[in-house]
Amino acid sequence: MKNFYLKKHWRYMSLFLWISAFLLCIPSVSAQKIEKLSQAQNGKLTQINDPVMWVTGNVNGQKAHYTENMTLPYQLELINLVPDSTYTVTIGWDTKKNGKHALDFLTSYDREYMHDVFYGIDGHPDYPETIEPLAGTALEGTTPVENRYEIPTPEDTGWSASNTQGYTEGDMPAFFDAMDSDLKQFSIFNGHLANGNFLSTDYTHDPFVVDGTTSDYLRIKFVADGESVVFAWGANIGSQAIWGEGWSSTGITGSPYHTFVWDCVDLDGCGNKEVQLSTDALICPDLVVVCSPDQEVGPCLTQGQVDDAFSSWLDGFSVSGASPIVTYTVNDVIVDNLEGITPPNFCGGSVTVQISATDACNVESACSGTFTVTGDTEIPVITTLMGDADLGCNPSAEAIDIALGGATAQDNCDGDLSGSIVPSTGSPVNTEGC
Repeated sequence: MKNFYLKKHWRYMSLFLWISAFLLCIPSVSAQKIEKLSQAQNGKLTQINDPVMWVTGNVNGQKAHYTENMTLPYQLELINLVPDSTYTVTIGWDTKKNGKHALDFLTSYDREYMHDVFYGIDGHPDYPETIEPLAGTALEGTTPVENRYEIPTPEDTGWSASNTQGYTEGDMPAFFDAMDSDLKQFSIFNGHLANGNFLSTDYTHDPFVVDGTTSDYLRIKFVADGESVVFAWGANIGSQAIWGEGWSSTGITGSPYHTFVWDCVDLDGCGNKEVQLSTDALICPDLVVVCSPDQEVGPCLTQGQVDDAFSSWLDGFSVSGASPIVTYTVNDVIVDNLEGITPPNFCGGSVTVQISATDACNVESACSGTFTVTGDTEIPVITTLMGDADLGCNPSAEAIDIALGGATAQDNCDGDLSGSIVPSTGSPVNTEGC
């Protein structure tokens, strides 16, 4: 009886162990999940984080320093994936908040544009903070393949001219398209896109309006190359340089910069994945408008020398600050920029350049400068060998040639011009019957 009980008990125990082992070998869909969504916390100006810290919460002015038209980097970690399996994640970001523009479009996570406005302020070094896209993830310390994919050009559908002062349709897509290709890429570490190497977007904006808030979406269907995959990308902070004064991100109160996980397929952990950036993390560095001082050159310069001097003079004009709106005026005519401005003629003339700017904090500044070429106004001095002379009656041709051929010419700028003399004679004067 005792042996029978033990044998029966052992059979049950063996069956239990076998089933447990079998279940452990089956991939668990619930274990395949989005671990966390993080954003870069680069520290306040007086105490920067280099490299940046990846955080899952709200980032405010005590933890970060950003400004309009900068990239805010993001990181998404996925864990416990089954290699060679396909998954889908849809991320979203708020493009408008209370009718004003928050996060315009996606960029590469390592885009450094506009960060130089902070250099030298409160001891900030003359370089941006390092971004380590795998820090704090299961892939930290490893060297997985980074696949970078082109982010589709954003659309401005639904951005009516009535609520974007100074905005012209197509400005935002044009700004994006003008960026270098490596600045507008979505990175996947330890994975690759599944649907023909392109990203799917939803740029419809207005159908998602809630109290003046709109969102855009990016769908990533990918294949895991290992158990852990990391996404890295950035978002451009809405700028008045694109949308016009009063319609950019600095005009929004609170924490309007929301990026979130909208949906996923075959993954857990999609809910409650959202990060925010507070408006007080947006800093307006001092607006600095610099103009070259008035300069006068000449006379006695070649056109090439004038061109070189004018080009160096133009290099002295600059504007820096938080996403300034800049107006350039050349000789009272508004131009887009100072490229291709025609220098004055070497014979004389002037060009006046004026710059006026307004930054994201509505600070204004202006200056001007004038480049003048003083022309050559002195005539050459011509001296003849004989001066005024009476060659007598009926002089020979040889005598005339000697009198005219002995002339010289000197110019204050061009020096000896004797070789350029073109002799000419008037009508002979007939006196005393000659």
